[in-house]
Amino acid sequence: MGQRQDDTRSIVQFNVVNITANPITVDLFDLATLNTTPTQPNYISPPNSIVQTFGSSVYLFIAVSNNGNIYVVDNTLFVIEVYDSNYNLIASPSIFPTSINCIVYNSNQNQLYVYGGTGRIFILDCNTNTYIINFITPYTPIIGTYNSLSNTIYYYNGSTFNIVVLDCNSLTFTSILSLPIPFLAIDSIIYNPNNNIVYFISNLNLLIGRLDCSTNTYLSSITKTFAGGRIDDINVLENSIYISNTFNIEILNCSTNNITTLNVPVILNQGSLDTFLNELYYTSVSGDIVIINASNNTLISITPLVIGSLFLCSYNPINNDFVFSNPTASNLIQYTTLGITTTPYYVTGATNYNYFVQNLQNEPIIVYKIRTISPQTQLDNVANILKIDSSGIQSQYPIFPINSVSAWQEQGNISEINFKGLVLDGRTYVSNYVINANTTVILEIHYEQLDNTKIRYLGQFLPKKVPLKGFFDDYVDVST
Repeated sequence: MGQRQDDTRSIVQFNVVNITANPITVDLFDLATLNTTPTQPNYISPPNSIVQTFGSSVYLFIAVSNNGNIYVVDNTLFVIEVYDSNYNLIASPSIFPTSINCIVYNSNQNQLYVYGGTGRIFILDCNTNTYIINFITPYTPIIGTYNSLSNTIYYYNGSTFNIVVLDCNSLTFTSILSLPIPFLAIDSIIYNPNNNIVYFISNLNLLIGRLDCSTNTYLSSITKTFAGGRIDDINVLENSIYISNTFNIEILNCSTNNITTLNVPVILNQGSLDTFLNELYYTSVSGDIVIINASNNTLISITPLVIGSLFLCSYNPINNDFVFSNPTASNLIQYTTLGITTTPYYVTGATNYNYFVQNLQNEPIIVYKIRTISPQTQLDNVANILKIDSSGIQSQYPIFPINSVSAWQEQGNISEINFKGLVLDGRTYVSNYVINANTTVILEIHYEQLDNTKIRYLGQFLPKKVPLKGFFDDYVDVST
């Protein structure tokens, strides 16, 4: 059942794949239940496809909260519609008689700061989806970005063409910063937590402005390749910022301040980063989805999605999917990147997992070592070895994979657990093992196959293909 290691030992490998956005618990090598374990994903919605459409209006902004709720601005009714992680409408808090001009999400406090042209900023609690406070602002916030380090919001003030800083603790404006002369108007702005710098651009020039948030002073500008554009998203992993401009994407490396330019054959609208796949997704005027590899800044694919234009684009890290707006149909689109399946996990490997487990009943194995390869956060999860004897009594002991990772080893994602006499016979198995969200655990099992013809009991040879439990029960007196 695997590649031979020596005369007596073999190796078999299984890959346990959690394809959901949440942790799950699984039992491995268990014969107590007769359920067949899926050995491949059975998709309801395949990767990179539309799951559903929802909403029925024209939308201007999208924000995603820590719990996966989606907050979208309905520009016809001037309300904020709240959808849960299953994209069911759960609330529509409304207080604005005019349009909603600017929303900024505070991830530290799970709050949405909303400016609606009324001279006030309203704070929406994303835990209760109710407005908890509002306060007068002497400014006109057009766009803003949240600084998670200092719990402040950097707003571009459209009335006097400067940047004002709102302290989210005291709800007071602490700084008024005049823009450098080339930046009389800002079209987009974003905060980089890696270097505590705010980046902004204006359609009036070829420059990227930078503001050092530790001192609130302006740094030297960076020259762009194309005039104008829109800052779409930031990649904290790559320390890069993405700027779209019709047929072009400019990628700013914030470590070197160098710009890479990528040309695409469709007119781009908005982009958002899939932080799990490290891929950038763009909507387009033609209704195509443009996918960019954020690791090497290359074009992966252009996928036709709908007839008509696609505009808004926002990634939901809780679900690992996107929400797009479709102005042509006046609705929103849920788009899956990983796919949605009928089961939360599946097991692949060098041999069929179900056949391997079923065979343990008649031909148990002695496990000498299990080599586990997975992200290091997965190795922190405890694996319990559960044993059930012939009388049904259970006992278990924990195994900590992270403890077998040496501080000196180069690869911290590999754990090797050695055993002395661990026998997998279908009634000894790994119980309630937690597999982290969207994680693959590779289990390389080093074992020796037990030959039932060589097991002696009460002076008799154990027949082949006879379950051990049934054989032992014939010799155990359970009447007392």
